[in-house]
Amino acid sequence: MTKSQHTPTPWKVHPYRYNHSPYNKGIDIGPGLRAVAAVIGEFEKPEAGPVAEANAAFIVRACNAHDALVEALDKANQRIEQLCSTVNTLSICAGGTPRKVTLGDWVDDIRAALKLAKEG
Repeated sequence: MTKSQHTPTPWKVHPYRYNHSPYNKGIDIGPGLRAVAAVIGEFEKPEAGPVAEANAAFIVRACNAHDALVEALDKANQRIEQLCSTVNTLSICAGGTPRKVTLGDWVDDIRAALKLAKEG
């Protein structure tokens, strides 16, 4: 079975009238183009509008940035693995406190994040 491709980015947020509620937000790929998703606010609850707007904006930011973030993490992972072949620990100064870090820990963190981003 082949894996389906998601709707191309960039996605955008727009007002979305569903069930006559003004508190809904739609996510699409442009004016007049197909909807990708809808964020439904509770009907007759004005506080739902800002929450639906924030949720839709978060979804759009995450989806639009996803491919670039995965690519950047892949590159960082490759570079750190190359560095690990010659250096195992680094001394860094974070927040004014010097400490040693093991590069392998960074590789583990990056691999876990990449697996989550690529496989869910």
